Amino acid sequence: MAGYTPDEKLRLQQLRALRRRWLKDQELSPREPVLPPPKLGPVDRFWKRFLQPGSFWRLQVSEARVPQPCPAEAFPPRGSLDHRGP
Repeated sequence: MAGYTPDEKLRLQQLRALRRRWLKDQELSPREPVLPPPKLGPVDRFWKRFLQPGSFWRLQVSEARVPQPCPAEAFPPRGSLDHRGP
C-alpha cells in the first residue's frame, strides 16, 4: 500500500478537526471561572472601589471642574457705569 485512500484521508482530516475543536473547548474563558475570585486585602479593595466609574471621588472631581461664578463678579465695581454685568 503506497498511501492512504481518499476515504482514509477524509477520516483522518475529520478526526484532526474534532481533536482541535475538543482541545479548544477545554480552554477556560474568563466567563467560566473554576475557582472563586480571590479575596482582596484592604488596600486592593480601596483601589478597586476608588477606580470604578461613578464613584464618589469621580463625582467630586467632575463637579469641581465646573467653574462657579465668583460672588465678586456678580456685581459691577463701584463707580463704573459703563460696565455691564452678565
